[in-house]
Order: sequence, then structure tokens, then C-alpha cells
Amino acid sequence: MEATHHGPTSLSMPVCFVEIGSGEKEWADPILGEIAANAVMSGFADIEETLPTGVGFGGTHYSAKHTRICMEGDYAIGHLVSSHSFDGGVSQRVIGDTFNKTTGSCNTAIVDWKGLHSSDRRKLIASLEAAGREIVRC
Repeated sequence: MEATHHGPTSLSMPVCFVEIGSGEKEWADPILGEIAANAVMSGFADIEETLPTGVGFGGTHYSAKHTRICMEGDYAIGHLVSSHSFDGGVSQRVIGDTFNKTTGSCNTAIVDWKGLHSSDRRKLIASLEAAGREIVRC
């Protein structure tokens, strides 16, 4: 699972970003766009709507722990805020948006405990507790 780095956005509908190549040639290729769109829609068709939703915090840009949690069906994770995102500080608004802009009723923070610096983890946990969020350690 890749960390959120295109949002949460101000769009009023759910958004999924998919990379198709690394240059304008690939980005403008309608066949690649169709393949990516079909893959995304196929993936959504397999999601059980009964899975609890969560937001991930900590870990690397490609978080193995959060990926495992999604693949095993424990939670459907809407956003992932990696540890490097905390370097410049993560605002209360961004933390709130990760929950508010996750489809479904989301109140669970899935925190990679060892994947955050202790000072960042303390600030995050204080913010989550103040907002009444459920905290799951991974």
C-alpha cells in the first residue's frame, strides 16, 4: 500500500490515484488509462462492504504492515500517512480529513508504532485521543 501523497483532496467524491507510467507518453495513452480504470473497478467489485474502515499512520512510503492488514481483510484503509510526512508536521486538519474523507464511517487509526518517531507518535496519539478515535497498534 502506498502512502497518500495526492490528498486528502477537496473533491466531494471518493478518489483513487493510479500511476500509469512515468512520462507524458504513458499518461496520454488511452489504452493504459483503460487498463488501469478496469483494474481499479475490478478491485472495488471484490471489496466486502462489511469490512471496518481505518486510516493508517507511520511506516514507509510503501507500508508492508498496512498492506498486510488490507490483504488479510482486517480493515479497508482509506488513507496512509507515512512517517516521512510527519517531518514537516502533520496538521490537525489533515489528520481529521484522513478520517472524514475515507468512504464509510471511519473512526479507527491503525498506527505502525515502531514506524513513527516517538515524538511524532506522542503528538499523533494525543490528537487521536482528543478526537475520540479508536487506536489500533500494528
